[in-house]
Amino acid sequence: MENQAQEQQLTKKERKELKRQQKFLNIEQNKKRKKMQRVIFWIIIIVVVITAIFVLIKLNKNPQTNNNIQFDPSQDWVKGNKEARVKLIEYSDLQCPACRAYQPILKQAYDEFGDQTSFVFRHFPLKSIHKNAALAAQAAEAAGVQGKFWEMHDILYEKQIEWSDEKNPTDKFVEYAQSLGLSVEQFKSDINSGTIKEKVEFHYQASIALGLDGTPTFFLNDKKIQPPSSYEELKSLIELEMNKFVSEEINKFVSEEIEKQKNSQ
Repeated sequence: MENQAQEQQLTKKERKELKRQQKFLNIEQNKKRKKMQRVIFWIIIIVVVITAIFVLIKLNKNPQTNNNIQFDPSQDWVKGNKEARVKLIEYSDLQCPACRAYQPILKQAYDEFGDQTSFVFRHFPLKSIHKNAALAAQAAEAAGVQGKFWEMHDILYEKQIEWSDEKNPTDKFVEYAQSLGLSVEQFKSDINSGTIKEKVEFHYQASIALGLDGTPTFFLNDKKIQPPSSYEELKSLIELEMNKFVSEEINKFVSEEIEKQKNSQ
């Protein structure tokens, strides 16, 4: 009987020791798991930071920043996502052959990024070399009064050869207005109105104040960019600008996660 009691007592001790060892093992495993999670977390942080730095370095290689470039909904014609953080601003002359040549590239960009980017048009009629440029800008604005600015903009570029060398292209512009279903009488009145002339002149003077000397001139947000030689080049620039804002969001997220890690320790 005494031997049997000792055996039972030993068994209880063994079980107790086993539980103690298991508890210790669990604690060690949890420590290792937490340590591994911290290592993985910091590896992710380092990769994210390096990626953000790389993006920002590439962005800094873009041409100069001009803080005077501001979006003005009362003066600017905009299509695409008006609330987008990325804005492509075009200073253009409707009589400029180079501006006309860029329209297919801009249209392709709008088709792909129209829901993520604002496409802004500003008049910069080179009056000294393009005698009909200012009147063409007034024609586009007159169409805009009736809600057809972009449609007139497109026709003026498409038919640029027709009206560029006209002594008085007004009849051509009226013809285009009629094809768009505009009120011809209102269009004729608006095209030479003081309000529209003042707006075109405002755009012209603002362009001069920025030191612009040719068309087309493009700004991607507040950065002047060289006119892209292809759609792929413009696409790359737009995506790079988008990535800048993604990097900002990532950095914000990283900062918040680091703060959470500090508070949890």
